[in-house]
Amino acid sequence: MPGYPELAAMVSQLQYKPGWKFWLTQGLTSAASAFSTGGPQVSTASWGTAVLWQEPVTLIISIRAQDSTGEHGEIMLEHRFWVPGETFMGPWDEWLLHRVLDVERHEAMEYFAIGDRRPFYPAHGPDARLYAIVRA
Repeated sequence: MPGYPELAAMVSQLQYKPGWKFWLTQGLTSAASAFSTGGPQVSTASWGTAVLWQEPVTLIISIRAQDSTGEHGEIMLEHRFWVPGETFMGPWDEWLLHRVLDVERHEAMEYFAIGDRRPFYPAHGPDARLYAIVRA
């Protein structure tokens, strides 16, 4: 991936749970995304208009999981994160771990229930805070 050789090398070797896949892509996408801000990329919402100074690079985490509602059986999910720009100062392996933990947090909130109540079920769609723990 141009401009991100160290990150690209790590992503190509990244292993986590069975059914989890990781890759980088460059350019704008129209799919539902979870953007992490950093560098010149600025997103006003998960699906909203973004102001970009350069073509964005996106980390995609694809997982095969059981539907948390029980309605659809096994499904494929994609979580998308904008890669921080040139101003990013942290180590890439730590940034990748935080993205995995974001996905795990989101999925935990999908499954967490007390009886029939799901107090932290995450919002989905435009302007959703996909990874924040908030009461539903």
